[in-house]
Amino acid sequence: AGSTVTNSGTILVGAGSALISGALTDAGGTLTVNGGILWSGFRLTGGTLGGTSATVLAGHAITLDGVTLAADLTVNDDAGVTVRNGLTLAAATVTLADTSNTSNGTRLEFDGTQMLGGTGEVVFAGTYLNNIVRATSGGTLTLGAGITIHGSQHGTVGNGNLPLVNQGTI
Repeated sequence: AGSTVTNSGTILVGAGSALISGALTDAGGTLTVNGGILWSGFRLTGGTLGGTSATVLAGHAITLDGVTLAADLTVNDDAGVTVRNGLTLAAATVTLADTSNTSNGTRLEFDGTQMLGGTGEVVFAGTYLNNIVRATSGGTLTLGAGITIHGSQHGTVGNGNLPLVNQGTI
């Protein structure tokens, strides 16, 4: 908790494990998460988040900074993922699972001008309609050609005050 680790190899996190309030700089390394939980304050800078799946628990917030996502990521109710320096999906699915009427919603937010690239999908799920994919802090969000956003639940793509460039499928 509260520490910074630099990884140039592989760190394996198994089911039910937690990464709590730490910062991991992936210097060409891989964080492999197989059913792990990412807690508030977790920040991954660079490298790859791989494995089978990871979950951001309800009400928690994490940061992905220049990361390739090669594992499925579920963001539960009222939780958020802040992206800096782009996010590349490598056949990964980000599931936004909003389940209640909260003011924050369940969020995938891009801080400044950012690209959601690679190949993968963002799925609006849960039981409520406050799933959000948007740019923040005065930037443009670009959705790459290999990105699909869809789902069984409602959500919002974009920020009405900021540009959105869609090259994929919504």
